Amino acid sequence: MVNYKESKEESIENIKSMAVKYLGYGDRTVFEMKKYLLEKNIEKDTVDDVIEYLKEMKYLDDERYAIRYAEILENKGNGKFKAIIMMKNKGLEQKFIDIAFEEGFFSYEKQMKVAEKIKHQVYDNENYFEIENMQKEEIYEKRKKIKGKLARKLENKGFGNNIIFSIIED
Repeated sequence: MVNYKESKEESIENIKSMAVKYLGYGDRTVFEMKKYLLEKNIEKDTVDDVIEYLKEMKYLDDERYAIRYAEILENKGNGKFKAIIMMKNKGLEQKFIDIAFEEGFFSYEKQMKVAEKIKHQVYDNENYFEIENMQKEEIYEKRKKIKGKLARKLENKGFGNNIIFSIIED
């Protein structure tokens, strides 16, 4: 909260310091910073001024954030649709999300590679290829169940139907 004995300039400098300290814990989007400062009961005009200062100093840069966050999400094995939702939840505008995807993140080829990796993990965990001493009907049911589990896992991770069907049909 702002100390009323200090001047407006001192107050803004203290708010800037608080904002920079918050950024010290990790990158933030403009939306996240704005939310943080407003929750501290700072006036909206002051928040806007501080946000502009942080942008000018290159401490806040939603485009840079979107590219970094897309890379993190992709490396964690998330699909494009989940990444879009997570990026929007961070308050990123669609134009920044599009820029991140233009950088090559979540391309069809990369998505297929990640989905294949997940497929092998699921198949290994579920013993997909262990069919000794099983009847044909049992094999069919076992594999159908495992493919269903794989499809749900890929869907939960945000992969599109085109990738899910391609992976399951292999």
